[in-house]
Amino acid sequence: MTHPSDPSTQPDGDWGDFDDWTTEQAPAGDARDRSASAGPHGFAGLEDDPRVQAGVEHLQRAAREVIAASRSLLDVAEELVESPGGITRVFTMLGDLGDLAQRAVRQSEPRSDDGSDPDPPVQRIPVS
Repeated sequence: MTHPSDPSTQPDGDWGDFDDWTTEQAPAGDARDRSASAGPHGFAGLEDDPRVQAGVEHLQRAAREVIAASRSLLDVAEELVESPGGITRVFTMLGDLGDLAQRAVRQSEPRSDDGSDPDPPVQRIPVS
């Protein structure tokens, strides 16, 4: 259901009376029609549930850790870019990783069954 003041339906993204649209009474059965006891998000009693609070706190801590890790990674990237030869070292490291991956793939490829392999992994014994 679209609303006449829905910003997505307005030319040039006019937000106009968006606050009025979000706080007005929705038609019966609409997802925005919630009782006052259901809380601001429509989940009755969940705001007071200690499990929900613990979960939110855990997610907030995890988000802070992701932000801190991202900052550290950006600091390292900045140092690599600014140091002489930093980019060269990065490309050399990536090339070495590519060589390592290529060797690992070659070693895991199945060998031919034409007898050219000096040490075949499986010995076939004919049964009569």
